[in-house]
Amino acid sequence: MKKGEIYTIIVFIIIASLDNAAIALIPAILPSVAEGVHIAPEMAGLISFAVAAVTFVTAFTSFFWGYWGDKYSRKKLLLYGTIIWAFFIFLSYFSQTFWQLFIFQMCAGLGLGCIASVGFSIIVDFVSPSRRGLILSLWGLSQGIGSAGGYILAVVMNAKFGWNSAFLVLGLITFGFVIAYFFTVEPERGASEDELKALFKSGMTYDYRITSKEVKYILKIKTNKFIILQGFFAQIGWGGMQLLPTVLIYKLLMQGVPDNPADIIGPLIAGLFQIGGIFSIFWGWFGDKKQKKTLKARPMIAAMGLLIGVCLLIAMLLNPFQLVGVPDTNDFGILFGYIGTQFASNLLFVLAILSACCAVLFTSAESPNFFALVSDINFPEHRGTMYGFANFINGIGRTLGLIILPGIQLGLVVYLPLEVSWIYALIFTILFFIPGGCCYIAAIRTAPSDIISLKKQLAARADLQLEEQI
Repeated sequence: MKKGEIYTIIVFIIIASLDNAAIALIPAILPSVAEGVHIAPEMAGLISFAVAAVTFVTAFTSFFWGYWGDKYSRKKLLLYGTIIWAFFIFLSYFSQTFWQLFIFQMCAGLGLGCIASVGFSIIVDFVSPSRRGLILSLWGLSQGIGSAGGYILAVVMNAKFGWNSAFLVLGLITFGFVIAYFFTVEPERGASEDELKALFKSGMTYDYRITSKEVKYILKIKTNKFIILQGFFAQIGWGGMQLLPTVLIYKLLMQGVPDNPADIIGPLIAGLFQIGGIFSIFWGWFGDKKQKKTLKARPMIAAMGLLIGVCLLIAMLLNPFQLVGVPDTNDFGILFGYIGTQFASNLLFVLAILSACCAVLFTSAESPNFFALVSDINFPEHRGTMYGFANFINGIGRTLGLIILPGIQLGLVVYLPLEVSWIYALIFTILFFIPGGCCYIAAIRTAPSDIISLKKQLAARADLQLEEQI
């Protein structure tokens, strides 16, 4: 791989992480955001509708960005998309009311949809099929790190300068990285496909581009149907998980933990689910290895990860751990020291953290194998569109999760204590991981034939172009 290609992948991975950091800011400090825009604590769940709005708009526009990326210059589209979302994240700093924040976040979503679908199709064209799981795990990991970074940025800035300061900082950082786009390179479509190597060696290019009529063809592929459907179900669960920092904050507050440490400790524990995505590197490598032995490997690994992970998530949420004697401070050093003492004396807390870590270990198996599966069964000129459409359906699911969870919580809080209502609402939401895992089980049957069919068609296209040249 050339230096320019490595540089391009690094830039896109960093921008993707900043993209996800932007989405993570509000969930990390939801109670503080509610207070900042003058919403009562018992109605703080309303803020999740702003998160749902940006999630939906991001997903909806990613389909169009992906389709345009399969037709036109992807580098230019990424530049435009990044400028749009960075500008409106910056403007969110100035929000004084719920509706101002809501509108700015929706507008940011217009640009956020570009990074996922267009960036994905570019990275796939740099990487051979035998290494896609591993490299795309870095793509997925960057998004998890970005979300964790967003949590930390929001928590730190909220404690020091106020709830809206993180939007200002992230907007300025992103504008700085926009400059890096001008030095990236755009790969040839299909350049990494084994079946097209002879075509590129002859000096020719893969000239196929998507047309509007071919969108229907993408949706007819059986495996595409299953992985799109699983995204809808699983992302309802992930939408709920976006509010895990809020659930943990209220759990700590109801134990008598003061506001300042609760606002920090809750998001830090939730951040395990983002930083723990580093395990996806292993699962990406493992998927590549097993895929050489059986073309069923990727959906098998993804199904296992989701179904085991949901059980561990529920175990973590139902764990009745208590934190006693938490120092009333926002000093990270003191709070980290306190948490360290809990590992030596609080068995239930240790079990909760272990459950969380194991849940992260297994749920991280899905992401890299989903990315690789999309690239394995779709033509090079269809991948951005397919990923964009899958992301759109994912967004609908995630938006529903962000609506279902607070909706259930607002209903339960009439009968249950505040923190219990949040916990049970989240448990109900993450049960949607189960039908998501079942969709991957269905894809185990269809993936091998779809992969083989694509390889044959690519080889036939390459042979036809070479014959025409002769």
